Amino acid sequence: MDHQQRAVIALMKSALTCQPQALPEGFTLEESLELIKKHHMTNLIYDGAVRCGLSRQDPAMQQLFRLYLRQLIKSEGQQSAIARIREAFLEENIDFMLLKGSRMKDLYPKPELRYMGDADILIRVEQYDRIRPVMERLGFAENGESDHEL
Repeated sequence: MDHQQRAVIALMKSALTCQPQALPEGFTLEESLELIKKHHMTNLIYDGAVRCGLSRQDPAMQQLFRLYLRQLIKSEGQQSAIARIREAFLEENIDFMLLKGSRMKDLYPKPELRYMGDADILIRVEQYDRIRPVMERLGFAENGESDHEL
């Protein structure tokens, strides 16, 4: 593991523990940006970098901040949509279970630190016909169906 990878792990630890961490000598955030973006860690790393005292004036920090804001808006929208779906399913007595990212977000100090591409919800196949009108009423459109996905 090189010093950039150790630094990224230290920044993640800082965000998750809410405690500043020592960064390896020679670390530059700019050198790690592609790795951070590739693995959807921008919010986690930005939060950790702020906690570790990296300058918000640094161009790489400013780039991360812009990405952080975009992801924050996306995260808030996702959380709102999940809450609306949850409420509607409960009202309609539809069985469901939130999975993966939508559950993991609750374990982070701030939900926006956990990147989530979509919301996975376990539902009963036999309830698909009851779910479709609820989802349409909430403004969602069906993109397709497979043997394990609706």
